[in-house]
Amino acid sequence: MKRIFIYLSIALVSWNHMNAQCVPPQAAPVVDCGTGTLLTDGANINSGQVFYTNGGGPYQNVNLNGGTLVLCGTVTFNSINYNSGTLIIKENADVTFSGSYNSGGNHWFYNYGNVTFNLPVQVSGNSTFVYNAQNATINVNGNMAVLNGGLFINNGTTIVQNVLLNSGANVCLGNQSIVNMTSFTNNQTNAVSVGSGSACVSYSGTFGGNNPVTASSGLRICQLAGASAPAPAVVGTAVFTQNCGSCISILPVTLEYFRGKMSGNQVQLEWKTSMEENVAVYHIQQSVNQSEFTTVAEVAANNQPSSYQYSLNLTGPVSLRLKIVDIDDQFSYSNIIALRPNVANMSIKVKTNPVTGGVAQVHILAAKREQGQIRLVDQSGAVRLSQPVQLNEGENNIRINMQSLAAGAYYIIYEGGSGKTAPVAVMKQ
Repeated sequence: MKRIFIYLSIALVSWNHMNAQCVPPQAAPVVDCGTGTLLTDGANINSGQVFYTNGGGPYQNVNLNGGTLVLCGTVTFNSINYNSGTLIIKENADVTFSGSYNSGGNHWFYNYGNVTFNLPVQVSGNSTFVYNAQNATINVNGNMAVLNGGLFINNGTTIVQNVLLNSGANVCLGNQSIVNMTSFTNNQTNAVSVGSGSACVSYSGTFGGNNPVTASSGLRICQLAGASAPAPAVVGTAVFTQNCGSCISILPVTLEYFRGKMSGNQVQLEWKTSMEENVAVYHIQQSVNQSEFTTVAEVAANNQPSSYQYSLNLTGPVSLRLKIVDIDDQFSYSNIIALRPNVANMSIKVKTNPVTGGVAQVHILAAKREQGQIRLVDQSGAVRLSQPVQLNEGENNIRINMQSLAAGAYYIIYEGGSGKTAPVAVMKQ
């Protein structure tokens, strides 16, 4: 799984050296696609407001002034004034910023998809950060600078031309993250930190500056063929490789994915590596709170690119991860996946299907009283509606207003304390 380099800025960095991934100082708000007000040109998104788009553009003159903007699907911007607030790019979204991107203070940027900047990027200040998640990618077709308390947290992939870390810059690189760039200049002592495991930066031009880039031995520097030798004072305690082919060739494990598939109460875990070197064992760990993990199984490493599978029985909601242990007892972690057993003691039906009046009549037979959410998703998997419900033991009749949705095929899913139902198809005419 490729990872790379990105920027963010805030006075304090909240992350744990024993975690493989860097975490944002503030957790991202939980906002589904389709929640709030539909984005339009010239929108002013003020504090307490939530705007969204499921795709479109190019948007003009959007002003984010303390509110929340959620981007889903394929989205383009010609001009945005990001004065303050929260911007969330959801998984599978593809977002492009061109023209003008004016950023002020107090902005929180979360990327879980793919984002491209066709313009220079500067992140500066003590109350602004950019967070790039695992499996997420940022492309900067220009220069990027971090300074004046700027903090960058990267667990994914960033491709950038010229990088400048100036006074007050802070960067946290998660395990297996990769930075691909043309040139790099560092003027801040030990600006880059790496948690447990390894991260890599590669460059094809120059690697210079006035101060050591890191005090961590977990950072790998890859000098690509044709690049000049780095300034000795800048390397710090990083592991340097001359005439390196790519970051993938010098990271001990490149994890393509770690995921799980549910069937009743059984989960089939799958993970795939495109690179393994000096790995002893994979520990499968589980947790009910995503903070305290225990090992429930071990799988020996093949020490060559491999695909792995392992089955577990689940009795309730659980989070799972891999602890990857090297032969020298160094270790790192995979991404965390959250799973719920499929609900076996609950049935869900749509009374009138297809829906002709804009309101779906849904019948749910529940084994016990509980709270949950009914979600309506489209064929791409994007959540189009989310409705909280209180279920009573026995029969429950729920009305879902679909009038704002276009005609077509959708799926209804219930998720609550008992777990998650299989999707039920519904057609709106």
